[in-house]
Amino acid sequence: MVSTGYEVRRFDPAVARWAAAAREAVLQLDTSDRRHGGTWFVGVDALPNAPDGSVGGVPMPYAAMHDAWHAAQVSIVYPDYPKRDADETEAAHLFRVKRDAAHMDGLLPEGRKKRRHLREPHGFILGMALNEATASPLVVWEGSHLIMQAAFLSAFEGVAPQSYGDVDVTEVYQEARREVFDRCARLEIPTVVGEAVFLHRHLIHGVARWDGHAPEEGRMIAYFRPLIDPAAWIELCASGGSFCGHRKLAGVKVCEGFARFIDEKAGQGFERCDLVNAEFRKVADLFVPDDAGPKAAPIIKLQRPYGLVAAMHCQFEFLAGADRLADHRQILEAACCIRKGIDRKAVAGGLAAAVLWHHSVEFGREGAGGT
Repeated sequence: MVSTGYEVRRFDPAVARWAAAAREAVLQLDTSDRRHGGTWFVGVDALPNAPDGSVGGVPMPYAAMHDAWHAAQVSIVYPDYPKRDADETEAAHLFRVKRDAAHMDGLLPEGRKKRRHLREPHGFILGMALNEATASPLVVWEGSHLIMQAAFLSAFEGVAPQSYGDVDVTEVYQEARREVFDRCARLEIPTVVGEAVFLHRHLIHGVARWDGHAPEEGRMIAYFRPLIDPAAWIELCASGGSFCGHRKLAGVKVCEGFARFIDEKAGQGFERCDLVNAEFRKVADLFVPDDAGPKAAPIIKLQRPYGLVAAMHCQFEFLAGADRLADHRQILEAACCIRKGIDRKAVAGGLAAAVLWHHSVEFGREGAGGT
């Protein structure tokens, strides 16, 4: 999930049993309060599950992942979704139709102008289908969480975590989302009873138009979004791991994770890996440390995302060996130099660039012993 932003867990009989119990509970609910011309029951906090996630005594298989589960959302979609509501603007309706109402959870629109603020810092999103349906599947933009993370790291820089909600992130969010549409693959994720889908909390996702089949009761999916501390919300990975892979300071590469990332993305809209290697060689001389330490990172304005990838990869390669930089504080200072020296426009130039910008921060923290 760390690299793609989502993970579909294979069929589990325990999940199927829970889904059956949840479906029976949902069939007893009043679902008449619908939006978009009667084609969507939002169902926020609608599922009568217990704090351990169980429904009617049937345990929720992922209960151990969180201490106290909120009442799950029950999203039910009906034929011809989405119709236009009377008070909905044409632009909003077209965005729902053409862009699947793509959004990142937790940013709530406030006031008449619907300014976005972080009010619900989720740890992750867990979805489980309650019936068999192919209509209106979940839609994700693969890898979009990486672009969104880069944007919010910048937006919240210097802000205390408890004050994140005070920051108006409307423009940051919209600009990053446009970048996602340009750079990330749109994927439909059909849900099957007995499977579970996990979404990274920063992943852009939505719901496709009605096209397919579903029971008369509509397409039903239950979603859990457990809240976490805002300070943890901005961290790179939901699972506590690191996209950069396992790193050591002495004599090993610190970019192993990014090499895998580049390999995975080859042929998905990015340039070939041999071109990346050529970039590595071209910029390597810029980053060789001298007796005074590493040189300052130049401002990189290459629009091709791999230009930035190559430059930062080379710098980290040279910083990685303890024989070159034994002082951890030098490594931290070098990473900060990289972070400040990069033109932000280049960071927005591609998915891989956004990931590497994160890496400068993560590597700097580790190099300084976690400070």
